[in-house]
Amino acid sequence: MIELLTLFHKSIIDIYKSYADNKGFMTFTKFINFCSDYDIFPCISTKASLYRIFHSLSFINEMLGNPITKSPIS
Repeated sequence: MIELLTLFHKSIIDIYKSYADNKGFMTFTKFINFCSDYDIFPCISTKASLYRIFHSLSFINEMLGNPITKSPIS
């Protein structure tokens, strides 16, 4: 199971990098693009729900001390 999750994580990181800026952050617009490209928006979730999810995750990132900036995705 851990091997499967490791492979999944590596795939997600590559996908994330294609939507993130050069500092490793994803804007809300890029998040919506990602959700649209993978049929999450508008098929599964509304823009309002995705906005809440995005800002909740942004808040967690801030509370953890911006782990992305401490260990940049490369």
